[in-house]
Amino acid sequence: LQTQLNLLLEKLHSTGSSFIRCIKPNLKMTSHHFEGGQILSQLQCSGMVSVLDLMQGGFPSRASFHELYNMYKKYLPEKLARLDPRLFCKALFKALGLNENDYKFGLTKVFFRPGKFAEFDQIMKSDPDHLAELVKRVNRWLICSRWKKVQWCSLSVIKLKNKIKYRASACIKIQKTIRMWLCKRKHKPRIDGLIKVRTLKKRLGKFNEVVSALKEGKAETTKQVKELEDSIDALMTKIKTTLMTREQIQKEYDALVKSSEQLLSALQKRKQQEDEAERLRRIQEEMEKERKRREEEDRKRRKEEEERRLKSEIEAKRKQEEEERKKREGEEKRIQAEIEAQLAREREEETQHQAVLEQERRDHELAMRIAQSEAELISDEAQLDLGLRRRLCSCWVYGTLCSLNGASREQMATEMSEILSRGPAVQATKAAAGTKKHDLSKWKYAELRDTINTSCDIELLAACREEFHRRLKVYHAWKSKNKKRNAETEQRAPKSVTDYDFAPFLSNSTQQNPAAQLPGRQQEIEINRQQRYFRIPFIRPADQYKDPQNKKKGWWYAHFDGPWIARQMELHPDKAPILLVAGKDDMDMCELNLEETGLTRKRGAEILPRQFEEIWERCGGIQYLQNAIASRQARPTYATAMLQNLLK
Repeated sequence: LQTQLNLLLEKLHSTGSSFIRCIKPNLKMTSHHFEGGQILSQLQCSGMVSVLDLMQGGFPSRASFHELYNMYKKYLPEKLARLDPRLFCKALFKALGLNENDYKFGLTKVFFRPGKFAEFDQIMKSDPDHLAELVKRVNRWLICSRWKKVQWCSLSVIKLKNKIKYRASACIKIQKTIRMWLCKRKHKPRIDGLIKVRTLKKRLGKFNEVVSALKEGKAETTKQVKELEDSIDALMTKIKTTLMTREQIQKEYDALVKSSEQLLSALQKRKQQEDEAERLRRIQEEMEKERKRREEEDRKRRKEEEERRLKSEIEAKRKQEEEERKKREGEEKRIQAEIEAQLAREREEETQHQAVLEQERRDHELAMRIAQSEAELISDEAQLDLGLRRRLCSCWVYGTLCSLNGASREQMATEMSEILSRGPAVQATKAAAGTKKHDLSKWKYAELRDTINTSCDIELLAACREEFHRRLKVYHAWKSKNKKRNAETEQRAPKSVTDYDFAPFLSNSTQQNPAAQLPGRQQEIEINRQQRYFRIPFIRPADQYKDPQNKKKGWWYAHFDGPWIARQMELHPDKAPILLVAGKDDMDMCELNLEETGLTRKRGAEILPRQFEEIWERCGGIQYLQNAIASRQARPTYATAMLQNLLK
């Protein structure tokens, strides 16, 4: 179709037709039948689309390069006339200064907007001066364009050089890649085989872990693992030194994998057997632990029951002691009332006796005056001493009373001796005689300390302890009385212990009836050094009003060896525990005996020995007591004896 169209155009051009196009409406060559696709294809092939674009863009006038060249070369010098027609037209348009929007260059023709070609023709045919100027512009444009072409050629040469270099490097890369591919095709099976064999060798670590976890047959399994490792090393050496195909390497590798899997399965099976045995052993151990735990729980339960029983016994004992104390107080009050009644009767009898003696004296004076007046009686009675007269008067009064009461002399003497024996002076004399067996008031402190630490006489030890604590009481009383008003009080024990209301009663009852209250040494002998432990709340005086929520409340622990304190602890939440032992810290400990503190009558104050010993050991009491024993500062007590036995 294109060939036929070109032949048609040539014939039309030769005949002088300028713008004719022949379009076939259909291939059947029938009238009134149009095929749109066929017609559009013919128009596109004939360049009609480009023509229409030019017409639509506003370039109706056109001329070929050769026509313009032949038309205007006579106006230009020979130098410019030798130019190529296309270059000639371009130089001409640039020299004239035409706007680029007024014309467009095609492949063989140049297109103009309406009226621009006539304007161009008029400029070309103007005066010679203007034409000379036009020639200069053309020359200038040619020089510039040629310089730009030279630059472009240089850049093109550089680009070509770079392209040649790039192609050379690409050739080298292609050669390198091909060589690498050839080497890879040759050695890749060996490399892959080495990688797989090395991976298999790394798995031997797992074999070694399983072997190390075994408990039986380690030597045999270690030997098998060693043989497998030697086989792997031999295969790796063979692959490195000889050319082997992929199939050969894979065959030997599969054999090694099979042997390693068999060995691993055997090891795992043996390990499972040992694990099963270990699991059974652990089950037995857990059963044994469970049995021991139950036994421990039973033991703890029995221990708790025993502690509850001991606490109930302690509470019952406290109640019994409270009842005995109340009975003793009632008995003491009754004896006190009897003594007061007896003293009242004695005072009344003494008054009557004095009245009788006064009457007798007056009668005697009357008789003497009568005798002197009659001058009949001068006797030696005036020479008798006053004591003999009183004794005679007493005998006379006694005889008179006997005659009045109608009693015999023996009965009266017996009653008088009983009355005198119950008198306070006689009772005080007897009590003093009992307590003054060992007079320690003049002993020095060093003598008391040495006697307490070395003596084996129980009564002397009790007397020394009583004298020592009596001096402590006197010292603390003097210290409390003479302290500064603004000085902070340092409590050795809680205020409820040091200010117990029973202490004044003891002092009064001792003064009035010394025989009713046993001395401290007799208490110590009678109770046979009973060990008792107590715990009560303790708030320091400085924090008493600063802590309304009792966050700083501490605890005061005491261990009494017999009637006297042996160990003491103070636990406060904001300070270190304070540990005290008898002998080393006597000045800072409670100086009262057990009865004077009133701890036995406080509900819930007494605790079990285990509770005290746990706190004492946790606070470092064993080391503290051991150091005190080593430095010979601790007094011999039940605690020191138990610690020495434990260390032995």
